Amino acid sequence: MDKFKLFTQFMMDEYVKSKLLIHRRWFEKHKNDVNNEYPYEKAVEFNDEIAQLGITEDGQTFIDKFRLLITEIGNAMGFIRMERSASLHYCANAIKFVPDVRDVPKFAKWVGHDEIEEEDEEEEDEEEEEDELDSRHTDDMGKRRRREALPTKGAGLSDSTWCSSTKRENLNETTR
Repeated sequence: MDKFKLFTQFMMDEYVKSKLLIHRRWFEKHKNDVNNEYPYEKAVEFNDEIAQLGITEDGQTFIDKFRLLITEIGNAMGFIRMERSASLHYCANAIKFVPDVRDVPKFAKWVGHDEIEEEDEEEEDEEEEEDELDSRHTDDMGKRRRREALPTKGAGLSDSTWCSSTKRENLNETTR
């Protein structure tokens, strides 16, 4: 916060402010003559006028110190923007692991001991000829897999796990 305070104090200093206003009035009067570009000679003149304010202990003018201050503020703002961009990128990449609540897979058939039943067998045969990768056959990450690569039997987890997954599926169906 001290840097912003210093920035404001420098800009509100009467000597600096009066020199800025003089150069602004000159530019507004002559902008058509200079093709809307501030001449280099006038910038050097302004720099020399501000240098008359004095020199710091380390041999820099106040305009040099002000330039460093602006650079530090700009770097801090750039860092914040970079952090924001990185966090948005991270969140965008992480969202692919959030399941689609409109199409929740049924876990009971994948955790039990029984054979996994195929749905719509007749339609699958027709579509399988067109495309070996069936959109209804997906792995845990939602990527399409070949039909023969999908498991044909459940994972064989405990009956309590199967019961819990069945209750969860029933709960999901009632809340839709």
